[in-house]
Amino acid sequence: MSMSSPIATPSQPPPTTTSPPYDRLKAVKQFDETKAGVKGLIDSGIKTIPSIFIHPPETLSDLAPGSGPEPEIPIIDLSVVHSSHATVVDQIRNAASTVGFFQVINHGISLELMRSVIGAMKAFHEQPADVRAQLKMGPVAADEKEIPEVCRKEVMEWDREVVRVGDILLGLLSEGLGLGAERLAELGLSQGRMVSNEDYKSADHRVLANPSNEPRVSIAVFLNPGDREKLFGPLPELTSEQKPALYRDFTLNEFMTRYVVE
Repeated sequence: MSMSSPIATPSQPPPTTTSPPYDRLKAVKQFDETKAGVKGLIDSGIKTIPSIFIHPPETLSDLAPGSGPEPEIPIIDLSVVHSSHATVVDQIRNAASTVGFFQVINHGISLELMRSVIGAMKAFHEQPADVRAQLKMGPVAADEKEIPEVCRKEVMEWDREVVRVGDILLGLLSEGLGLGAERLAELGLSQGRMVSNEDYKSADHRVLANPSNEPRVSIAVFLNPGDREKLFGPLPELTSEQKPALYRDFTLNEFMTRYVVE
């Protein structure tokens, strides 16, 4: 779960080459070690956005919103996943292979639950900083008893429902590759772009500053493989002499280390 706020204006970009070298990794590590998160920055009354959250000038032009029409976000309607299964598979394959992003509707998660889990997350983040600092994201899921009581019921119910929807989507994505519905599940969910040998795309993750006066609340769920030492790579079924593997095999630990460093 993350919270962001429009209260601050951009600070100066990371120092240029005429200034002392800017060590972003060190700055991120220092921020992470505070365990205060973005909520802590807001509570501290900051007036400028820290440099770790700002792209360097040389990349900003590539990230600025374009002047052309905004691309349409593909919509996947799960209410017809049984009655029009082949159509839904085609839709999700097309979305994953062209845009690399889609929105799911009629997924069966109630509006009441979505509202309650957002309220629970807000309640957790309104607790004193020393209480929040006792919790940290780890390599494995927390035991139910370790989840704060202020949000435990909602988080556990949300987790069950999101994993249920994730399993459905994983099966559809697997079928979209021409594989059995269980093939990707057998592997453990991994980087779709890599295991599909780029049959599926990966959209750039971009978040623009919230123009409203209300903090943005996001509840992100990452469905990752449990075994961090297991080798992943392009599936043999999706490679051939005409289309050789575009990636070498890798472990999740390798992937995450490279992601953080770069």
